[in-house]
Amino acid sequence: MTYWEDKLQEYSFLWEEEQWVILARYDPEAQRMRSLIFNTETEEALLIEDNELAEFLESEMIRRDCRVLDPDELGWNEENAIELS
Repeated sequence: MTYWEDKLQEYSFLWEEEQWVILARYDPEAQRMRSLIFNTETEEALLIEDNELAEFLESEMIRRDCRVLDPDELGWNEENAIELS
């Protein structure tokens, strides 16, 4: 099994459990999208320190039709929004 196949198996819960989504918004200062993997039931983000792995998993989530939400869709505002990285 390759590294990426192993990671697909390890993180398969992200597309098998509906509470996992990608939160994404445009950062005008950085002039790019910022995103994170988020659990809507526990309201916790999944921290993946390897940027390449995080991008790979987000791409796989999108390919498997996982939801991509704006933080505003969760009722957040500037005062209580988490920092997207």
